[in-house]
Amino acid sequence: MANTSEIGSRIKVLREGLGLSKSKLASMCGVTTTAVWNWEENGIVPRSEAFKLAAAALGVSESYLRTGDGSGPAPASAARTVAMVLEDARSEIAAITGFPLSDVHLRMEFVSN
Repeated sequence: MANTSEIGSRIKVLREGLGLSKSKLASMCGVTTTAVWNWEENGIVPRSEAFKLAAAALGVSESYLRTGDGSGPAPASAARTVAMVLEDARSEIAAITGFPLSDVHLRMEFVSN
């Protein structure tokens, strides 16, 4: 099992590399900004569902996020795909419904069979 502070460091480096704020990553993972801060600064490991969402948002495998081995960061254009799709969807939904973008929140769920 990886050192928990290493997981937090990987999250921080990947998040900053993608230009994501803590609050943006938190929103993508369905957690609070404080939770992301705790992952990065206090070595708290995200719960299972948030861990999956964080890995997807950061463009890496869960294994890489946990251990630093395996499928590392994808090229920048591919790594941002999930974030870009979600942001584009939020913008389109806001435009169609007339709601302010700040009031449009999306949740994502990954299901493996």
